[in-house]
Amino acid sequence: MAKAEPELKNPDESSRFEFYKMLPNSEIETSNVDAYRPKVKADKKQYNYILQTGSFRNPSDAERQKAQIGFQGLRATVSSIDDKSGRPWYRVEVGPFYSRSKMNGAIDKLVSINIQPLTKKIPKEP
Repeated sequence: MAKAEPELKNPDESSRFEFYKMLPNSEIETSNVDAYRPKVKADKKQYNYILQTGSFRNPSDAERQKAQIGFQGLRATVSSIDDKSGRPWYRVEVGPFYSRSKMNGAIDKLVSINIQPLTKKIPKEP
């Protein structure tokens, strides 16, 4: 049994869409709204970033990690700091980075060689 298709009728002129004629005669009031302006936080501090990749008692361990980081195309520095008892710690750091995106790229490289860095935020000077 074949399904009967609905019979299509040619609409006459009276049943056609009339809103084309009505819209130009309609007037809608709209309220004036000021353009959106995002609020700028005046107290928001800007930061530079340094990644600490390790802290060692032995300076040769720090230099070894510095070289390993250098093979990734990053520039690392070793600095010495004394603890309360006067014994030195040798910190390996990468940076500073002036944007989070550049810092994140460096983190990706460090993670690829199994180094999980510590991020340090340093306030920018005005």
